[in-house]
Amino acid sequence: MLLGEKHLHPDDYETGLDLGDDQSWVCGDDLDLHRWTATLPKADGQGAPNEFGSAHGSGLNVARCDGSVAFLSFTVDLPIFQNFGNRDDGDPSSSF
Repeated sequence: MLLGEKHLHPDDYETGLDLGDDQSWVCGDDLDLHRWTATLPKADGQGAPNEFGSAHGSGLNVARCDGSVAFLSFTVDLPIFQNFGNRDDGDPSSSF
Protein backbone atom coordinates (compact mmCIF):
# COMPACT_ATOMS: atom_id res chain seq x y z
CA MET A 1 0.00 0.00 0.00
CA LEU A 2 1.42 3.36 -1.02
CA LEU A 3 -1.18 5.67 0.52
CA GLY A 4 -4.71 5.69 1.83
CA GLU A 5 -7.45 7.89 3.21
CA LYS A 6 -6.94 9.22 6.72
CA HIS A 7 -9.15 9.01 9.77
CA LEU A 8 -10.52 12.37 10.92
CA HIS A 9 -13.09 13.61 13.39
CA PRO A 10 -16.21 14.79 11.48
CA ASP A 11 -16.58 17.90 13.64
CA ASP A 12 -13.23 19.11 12.36
CA TYR A 13 -13.52 18.44 8.62
CA GLU A 14 -13.37 22.17 7.92
CA THR A 15 -11.95 23.67 11.12
CA GLY A 16 -8.32 22.59 10.88
CA LEU A 17 -8.44 21.52 14.54
CA ASP A 18 -7.98 17.77 13.99
CA LEU A 19 -4.32 16.98 14.77
CA GLY A 20 -4.29 14.71 11.74
CA ASP A 21 -5.39 17.50 9.40
CA ASP A 22 -4.10 20.83 10.73
CA GLN A 23 -1.18 21.39 8.33
CA SER A 24 -0.79 21.56 4.57
CA TRP A 25 0.91 18.83 2.55
CA VAL A 26 3.94 21.07 2.10
CA CYS A 27 4.68 21.38 5.84
CA GLY A 28 7.42 18.74 5.73
CA ASP A 29 6.98 16.29 8.58
CA ASP A 30 3.72 16.18 10.55
CA LEU A 31 1.02 13.70 11.60
CA ASP A 32 -1.05 15.02 8.70
CA LEU A 33 1.28 13.15 6.35
CA HIS A 34 1.86 9.90 8.26
CA ARG A 35 -0.37 6.94 9.01
CA TRP A 36 0.50 3.57 10.53
CA THR A 37 -1.00 0.12 10.04
CA ALA A 38 -0.63 -0.88 13.71
CA THR A 39 -4.41 -0.61 14.20
CA LEU A 40 -7.27 -1.38 11.85
CA PRO A 41 -8.68 1.42 9.72
CA LYS A 42 -12.02 2.76 10.87
CA ALA A 43 -14.81 5.13 10.00
CA ASP A 44 -14.28 8.78 10.89
CA GLY A 45 -14.97 9.69 14.52
CA GLN A 46 -12.98 9.63 17.73
CA GLY A 47 -9.47 8.28 17.36
CA ALA A 48 -5.80 8.96 17.10
CA PRO A 49 -4.42 11.34 14.45
CA ASN A 50 -2.23 8.66 12.90
CA GLU A 51 -4.86 6.11 11.85
CA PHE A 52 -6.15 5.18 8.44
CA GLY A 53 -9.88 5.62 7.89
CA SER A 54 -12.50 7.50 5.94
CA ALA A 55 -15.98 8.98 5.93
CA HIS A 56 -17.19 5.92 4.00
CA GLY A 57 -19.26 3.51 6.08
CA SER A 58 -17.46 0.29 5.17
CA GLY A 59 -13.88 1.03 4.15
CA LEU A 60 -11.34 3.35 2.61
CA ASN A 61 -9.69 3.94 -0.74
CA VAL A 62 -6.01 3.07 -1.01
CA ALA A 63 -3.44 3.39 -3.75
CA ARG A 64 -1.12 0.46 -4.23
CA CYS A 65 2.52 0.65 -5.26
CA ASP A 66 1.67 -0.73 -8.71
CA GLY A 67 -0.45 2.38 -9.38
CA SER A 68 -3.83 0.73 -8.96
CA VAL A 69 -6.52 1.94 -6.55
CA ALA A 70 -8.74 -0.31 -4.44
CA PHE A 71 -11.40 -0.09 -1.77
CA LEU A 72 -10.23 -1.76 1.45
CA SER A 73 -12.85 -2.92 3.95
CA PHE A 74 -12.71 -1.86 7.60
CA THR A 75 -13.10 -5.56 8.42
CA VAL A 76 -9.73 -6.57 6.95
CA ASP A 77 -7.76 -8.89 9.26
CA LEU A 78 -5.19 -6.94 11.32
CA PRO A 79 -2.14 -9.07 10.33
CA ILE A 80 -3.03 -8.62 6.66
CA PHE A 81 -3.49 -4.86 7.09
CA GLN A 82 -0.18 -4.64 8.93
CA ASN A 83 1.55 -6.39 6.01
CA PHE A 84 0.06 -3.85 3.60
CA GLY A 85 2.05 -1.20 5.47
CA ASN A 86 5.24 -3.25 5.69
CA ARG A 87 7.49 -2.89 2.68
CA ASP A 88 9.65 -5.76 3.95
CA ASP A 89 6.92 -8.34 4.64
CA GLY A 90 8.47 -10.80 2.16
CA ASP A 91 5.18 -11.30 0.29
CA PRO A 92 5.24 -9.66 -3.15
CA SER A 93 1.74 -10.91 -3.93
CA SER A 94 -0.18 -9.30 -1.05
CA SER A 95 -3.49 -8.25 -2.51
CA PHE A 96 -6.93 -7.13 -1.43
